[in-house]
Amino acid sequence: MTLPHPIRRHALLTPEQCTNVVQTICALGSHWLQRAEGIDFYTLGAASYLDGACDREPYRTRCDRDNALLRASFADLYSDLCAVLTDALGPVRFHPQLALPGFHLFAPRPGHDLLPGTQAFASAGGSVHVDLQHRAHGSVWQGFERVDWARPLSFTLALALPACGGGLRIWPRTTGVTEAEAEQAELVSYRLGELVSFTQPLLHQIAPAALLQAGDQRITLQGHGLCCDGTWLLYF
Repeated sequence: MTLPHPIRRHALLTPEQCTNVVQTICALGSHWLQRAEGIDFYTLGAASYLDGACDREPYRTRCDRDNALLRASFADLYSDLCAVLTDALGPVRFHPQLALPGFHLFAPRPGHDLLPGTQAFASAGGSVHVDLQHRAHGSVWQGFERVDWARPLSFTLALALPACGGGLRIWPRTTGVTEAEAEQAELVSYRLGELVSFTQPLLHQIAPAALLQAGDQRITLQGHGLCCDGTWLLYF
């Protein structure tokens, strides 16, 4: 029996709407948090895989600080996101103890040139991993009777892409790959305004970017979800 492909695609924003969101993100440049020294890799909003558990620092403080900013700045985006995911999965909502879906920013700070280490970082791609962010938030999940641990949700919305494109490399497994197997990955190319999601443990990697050009940006909305008592709780 052939299993369904793990990746789902959902139309979410028009190119013009993507441009408007990116302009808002750039206007909030003072709130970007650099995540690697000497590299143009930032986030806007708290991120579980970088900031830890919801009942610990710095995740808790960054949630308190950034959630209000994100909600005020991107209300329409979050509304559209929830509508699309509700159509695809069922009821969704946010949780007050968890960070709102936030942004990965591989781009120079507004008004600055690309930092010298960024190209090598982008050429290597991200780490090969399975998303396990839900494990950091046990204090939230324990408040529910039914938690669907088998179908953790991850999603990405491309808002700006470099000229060479961007995407996700995936493997049909949940454990590490050898160097030879790494070249057998399937490339899932991103398209502006399209939400890419999967609801299973899936080995994946941010696809390498061959050559960044002046003015290139790779900006995405990122998030996860877990179905609790029949409703998907969305977070980052």
